[in-house]
Amino acid sequence: MLANFYSFSAKYCQRLAVLITVLVLSACSALTDKPAPEPLLVSNDHQTNIAQLTKWRVSGKIGFITPQQRQRANLNWQMNESIGQQQLNLTTYLGINVLKVSSMSGEHQIEVDGKLYRGQNLSDLITQLTGLNLPAEALAFWLKGIPYRYRDIVSYQADNQLAESISSAINGKIWQIRYQVYRKFNGYVLPTKMTIEQGELTIKISLNQWQV
Repeated sequence: MLANFYSFSAKYCQRLAVLITVLVLSACSALTDKPAPEPLLVSNDHQTNIAQLTKWRVSGKIGFITPQQRQRANLNWQMNESIGQQQLNLTTYLGINVLKVSSMSGEHQIEVDGKLYRGQNLSDLITQLTGLNLPAEALAFWLKGIPYRYRDIVSYQADNQLAESISSAINGKIWQIRYQVYRKFNGYVLPTKMTIEQGELTIKISLNQWQV
């Protein structure tokens, strides 16, 4: 009877070992069979093509971080650069309007707390009315991964023409833009995650949709 017990135990251990081996091999197979992410290949004239992309719309989230506070908002921005028209909306997670911008041919109208304000320098208006340091004119370029001015310093990724970082001087202040993620939308490779820094201010942007 004792011999039968040992025989049963040995067979049980063998079957358990086989089962464990099968499970391990199956797991390894599942890992190796997972398709690799598609490489983001861009043409030699990628920067030129993106610069010519003048009609677009983005949605996502934006965060402003300083040593004193953190502010976050939903971002929706529609732009038609060829006629100088745009709609920029920042709202809280509850849908409460933080900032609403309407622009046409260099004239900007901003709605804050139910009141309307007008002016020709959008960035200054936003700062004066909300306290947010948002270089809106430059940001329209940085969102696409291209420099705002010809003298901006751009570092590119090693294997393509996608910007890895941009250094831009605006009104004597240096802005550093770093790109973490790109995705392809309708044939265009565009940034979806970036970090912008100027002094003690950090702006984090995460886009979930580009419409071009």
